[in-house]
Amino acid sequence: MKKTEHYQVFFGRHPVAEALRARKRGFKRVLIYRKSRGEIIDEIISLAKKAGVPVDWVDNKSILERWLKPGEAHQGVVLLAGVREQAGSWKSILNKVTGKKEGLVVFGDRIADPGNLGAIVRVACAFGADGLVISKARSAPLDSRVLKASVGLMDWIEIAQVNNFTEVIRQFQKKGVWLMGLAAEGSKSLWEVDFRGAPWAVVVGSEGQGIRRVIRDLCDVTACIPMAREVDSLNVSVACGVGLYEIVRQRRSALSG
Repeated sequence: MKKTEHYQVFFGRHPVAEALRARKRGFKRVLIYRKSRGEIIDEIISLAKKAGVPVDWVDNKSILERWLKPGEAHQGVVLLAGVREQAGSWKSILNKVTGKKEGLVVFGDRIADPGNLGAIVRVACAFGADGLVISKARSAPLDSRVLKASVGLMDWIEIAQVNNFTEVIRQFQKKGVWLMGLAAEGSKSLWEVDFRGAPWAVVVGSEGQGIRRVIRDLCDVTACIPMAREVDSLNVSVACGVGLYEIVRQRRSALSG
């Protein structure tokens, strides 16, 4: 997604399809390379028609490439969309989970790698998180790289990037949201934490430094993921997925008896 003055550019077949499915913004037009084929292309055309978005067929790939940065792959499809300045607000996410026993939030502390941030967006969507709150300082911007890594799911979840990350976390705690920080040196095993009966947030940190000390000290519990001895750590997005899975697993087990 490349931002210009009046619109943003989505590219890649699956990201474009997901953006059209989500319909979280206005769309200008879809550009498709004339020789592009496949079921996903047919689906994009169908979704565009349902959304009332014009489809322009182009004969030269360079017309698509001019919208992209070096190294970005359009896969024969570009979508011009209306600007969505903010993907969500932390207050809106907080309202969603306040008093909700199944509430689930992800906090990302200084996730600088756009690929990891996009993957975190994807796993948060996969496990039904109510929202994602990211520190603005030293975090990747919500740009085309994050969108591509999320496979277009960035429009399917409310995301808030905030400057006052520490204070926002405190506001969630005041409303009864429990915080579990994922850290290799966690005080408990992930399997030992009871996530039932209250809204919870999973806190993950940067690839190299992990969760900052000031944030870790706010967490109600820090938990580590049990692993074989020869494995030191997991990628931050993988660890986030494991943490979210355990929360969902416990809650569904409780409901099933």
